[in-house]
Amino acid sequence: MLNILITGGSGLLALNLASYFRQSHQVTLGLHHTRVALNQVKSLPLPTSPDELCALIQQHGFNLVVHAAGMTDVDACEKNPEEAQKINAYLSRDVATACCAAGAKLVHISTDHLFNGLEPKRDELALTSPLNEYARSKLLAEQLVMEACPDALVIRTNFFGWGHPKRRSFSDWIIDSMQQEKSINLFKDVYFSPILISALAEQLARLLQMNASGIFNVVSDERLSKSEFGLKLCSAFGFNPALIHEVSVDSVALSAIRPKDMSLDNTKLKRATSSTIPSLDVQLMMLKDQLDSGWADEIRNSLMES
Repeated sequence: MLNILITGGSGLLALNLASYFRQSHQVTLGLHHTRVALNQVKSLPLPTSPDELCALIQQHGFNLVVHAAGMTDVDACEKNPEEAQKINAYLSRDVATACCAAGAKLVHISTDHLFNGLEPKRDELALTSPLNEYARSKLLAEQLVMEACPDALVIRTNFFGWGHPKRRSFSDWIIDSMQQEKSINLFKDVYFSPILISALAEQLARLLQMNASGIFNVVSDERLSKSEFGLKLCSAFGFNPALIHEVSVDSVALSAIRPKDMSLDNTKLKRATSSTIPSLDVQLMMLKDQLDSGWADEIRNSLMES
């Protein structure tokens, strides 16, 4: 049994990972400002210094740390590059330093934003060329993490799953809009390869079983546009696809330049784990099953009053 600490404990990634891993492991959510509650999951406030974090890891016997905390608002990072580097890069370095000193395995969550978007399905060896401050801070994070903790497992991904009102995912936004019968604009010329967090967690578990380290792309097989994803989601949930309007990203004024193609190649992952990843159609039905089973409601209601 793993004793897992997940940073960024109030975020949708951490909450969904905790919901998955609590079935067979001990899970603790590391928090800073927000308090949350999930069944069978502990929580505790995290210190900011590497020495104090190392002591906490040793005190509680954590043998796996998943670093899921970060500044993920791309436009906010563009406006506050120093804050982006502080949170995304240097905090990650400090977590890696603490894990290395404490002897805990580190899983560092990276991003698919690291390339210029001119070519599809970039693999782990492709030359990075970040276009915005968010991507630059996340690339620096990867470099600092691997320097501080060479055995770290770095996951490049783009995920979706159930969040709460303060931490909504792309799929949450589409679902909420469709349920309210609100028309939305989705980009027809921005491509990605998203994965449901529980499917990501399954692949992560496989990588941990083999004590993998280094960089892995953990994404779906399919490359599709944001609007195609929205239409697939409508089909899975029975929503009205006419509410989705396909537009070009060039028609929208954004503070930060985005890569038009963020899709990643997952060949290395599948070869290493000898596994397959469910199709996006299947994953979207899994997302719906999570709604029907109460998984979504538990995460939606996980925030506690301070």
